[in-house]
Amino acid sequence: MKTIFVDTAALIALGNKQDSFHPAAWQKQQELVKSQTHFISSDFVIAEFCNAFSRVKFRTTAVQMVKSMDGDFSQ
Repeated sequence: MKTIFVDTAALIALGNKQDSFHPAAWQKQQELVKSQTHFISSDFVIAEFCNAFSRVKFRTTAVQMVKSMDGDFSQ
């Protein structure tokens, strides 16, 4: 199984439909899921993502995305 590190820019692109990289990020994420790629990240990335999405219009998206992540990011 392939493993990749997900950084803040990827999470922001996936979470913000207005981001210029959203379509490409969404397509790549779907391809990686289909190939059963394992995603890893870190507490720092999650914190940075939540900070970037702290504005009211993005909070619900941030909460949903973080809740959908499975795992402990303290590695």
